[in-house]
Amino acid sequence: MDLDSDLRTTMARRADAAPSPDGLLGIVLERGRRAHRRRVLSGVAAAVVVLLFGGIGITAIVRPDETRTLRISDGTRETAPPAPISVGWFPAGLGKPRVLYQGPETWSVDAGRLDAVQTVSVWVTPVAPTRLSPVTTIDVGGTPATIYWAPTKTYPDRFAELTYQRKPGQWIEVVADRAARPRVPVSQNDLVRVAESITDQPQPVEDVVRMATPAGAKIGWVIADDAGSYVGYVDAGPPPVGGPRERLSVGVLSKDSITLSTLPSEADPGSDGSEPLKPLDIPAGGRYFATPTPRFAYRVPGHPEAVLLLSVSTSSDPLASEGALRALAETARLGPDAVLAR
Repeated sequence: MDLDSDLRTTMARRADAAPSPDGLLGIVLERGRRAHRRRVLSGVAAAVVVLLFGGIGITAIVRPDETRTLRISDGTRETAPPAPISVGWFPAGLGKPRVLYQGPETWSVDAGRLDAVQTVSVWVTPVAPTRLSPVTTIDVGGTPATIYWAPTKTYPDRFAELTYQRKPGQWIEVVADRAARPRVPVSQNDLVRVAESITDQPQPVEDVVRMATPAGAKIGWVIADDAGSYVGYVDAGPPPVGGPRERLSVGVLSKDSITLSTLPSEADPGSDGSEPLKPLDIPAGGRYFATPTPRFAYRVPGHPEAVLLLSVSTSSDPLASEGALRALAETARLGPDAVLAR
């Protein structure tokens, strides 16, 4: 079986597992973990990311060697709650750890390498996560823990999880994902060492986009890695079964990497090299795309190389109009941890 097939099998097994006694919150947390792992294992660092706007394709080309961090200090926004832990050690050779907000009372601290699609992540959640099997019982600083290590014959690139309850109301997962080009060896002892380096020092979540919070919404997730920076906004009320309803996502892209092609069918006429992709023209006031779901591309003031892409989940949302998206975009600034997806 190839990695994609193995991943689908793993995701199906986790999706079929019964939720924890904590009910809805457990469902929400598991949904976030599955989504995150799909991003990692399916290639969040893929060379080309295509965003479809009805008959228009916007292609963001990721060039790992050209990733840049943009630093400004102006602008204010609602901030995601800080992670309640710090991680003091990751295996040498991985990138700078990033603190991400994954959903209700859920955070991850991720260290990885884009060139290898390799990540070691520490997840903190309030309820027991669904565990893969079979597991082995080990010890983490005197606390019982379980570890799952995928069989080599099933996963040619190892996938491991160390899980334990660090304190009442706080569960820890240390997850190692490795793709076909691992650059940093990761052992069981490494996962234990990562777990034992955790302290109770809170850490702020990556500050990537500062923007006025839409009415009736709140920050639902913050994702930042070497492939780019993204913030999602969800309904401010209690989440329905299946997880919070995402209303708006905001991504930071490089203007130079965005191209436009006319798509008369599902096929991209330029995908085979027969027709060059044309540069996307984004005027100073932004550009609105109405179908199939509303999106607004906006040039970031003071950063001519950066573009914000605001995407609304449904056309019936009050945020879906050009005026609403433009008004939000005009309040936005890049935070100090913003990274361009190139």
